[in-house]
Formats: sequence, structure tokens, C-alpha cells
Amino acid sequence: PHPVLRADAALAAAATRTGGEVTVLYAAPSTRASTWKLFSEAAAQTGADVGLYGVPGAWALFQEGRFEEYHAAIAKAARGRRGRVALAQASMAPAAALLPEAPPLTVPGTAVMAAARAALQHRKMG
Repeated sequence: PHPVLRADAALAAAATRTGGEVTVLYAAPSTRASTWKLFSEAAAQTGADVGLYGVPGAWALFQEGRFEEYHAAIAKAARGRRGRVALAQASMAPAAALLPEAPPLTVPGTAVMAAARAALQHRKMG
């Protein structure tokens, strides 16, 4: 059997792994409830304090294909947040490049790391 990884679960686990304050940003309003559930369940394991924040207007920019403005809005919302910042949707990941002073965690980045760890564990066991 091969492990199955959820990319969003990898992000939630990475963001909450050491407890403390975690800021989760999301863009698509339809993802609010499922994002809260995922991160609050991960936080319950470590005692992390999770705050969930929508980025106003960002999803409309994405839907209109205005990706540079979309990523700029996300970077603006992330800048200056306390604790670890996690960008909850894969489409938000390019905004991390606009935040070199404090890069947020992203779905693609944490998923790749989780997949690499799983592959190493699988290799050791097999």
C-alpha cells in the first residue's frame, strides 16, 4: 500500500505542529468552514491558537484572472501578522514570494515536504 496525503492537511499539521499562534488566510469564501474544521482539529493536537481570516475581495480578483492583484492582496493581508502564517489555498502560494521577510507556509510547499517524509519512511520500511 502507498500512503495517501492530503495537501491541505499537511499545511494544517505544519502550521500547528509546535503550538503557539497561527494565522490562517483564505480567499474563497466557500472554503471557510472546511478550512476552520481542518485547522482547529490539527490545533487540538498541539494546543495551537488558530485565527482564521478571509482576504476581502481576493477571490473576486482570482475569478477575474487578475492574479498579480490577487497575490498582492494576499501578501498585504499576511504582512505583519503574528505567529506562523498559513495560506490555506494552493492558488495563494505565489503570494509567498512577495513576503521574503517572513515567508508564509503554503499548500504546495508543505505538501512536498510531507510527501518527501512519507517516501523516506516508506523506503526505510520497505
